[in-house]
Amino acid sequence: MTNNLLQLDNRIVVVAGAGGGSLGTTVTRMAAEAGATVIGVSRDPANLEQHLGPLIAQGLSVIPVAADVETDEGVATVMDCVRRTQGDLHGLVTVVGGG
Repeated sequence: MTNNLLQLDNRIVVVAGAGGGSLGTTVTRMAAEAGATVIGVSRDPANLEQHLGPLIAQGLSVIPVAADVETDEGVATVMDCVRRTQGDLHGLVTVVGGG
């Protein structure tokens, strides 16, 4: 018997730093595979396309958002996306550098 300890159906998870190609992208994949709609955030749209595009192509529920979460405007952009997405905001994972 296999127990799935991470069950995120009908929930939204925001991953800031999702477009980096390492930890943030991995967390995005894991949350989406567990059933979440993941809002994957990165400052660089090209990184989002490169690293999240393959997840979307696999049919995972990932919404890429280009925004800088170190600014008020960037946080507002992400929260607008959350409000437009069906489900309950369940979590935030921040894998970004900066001061």
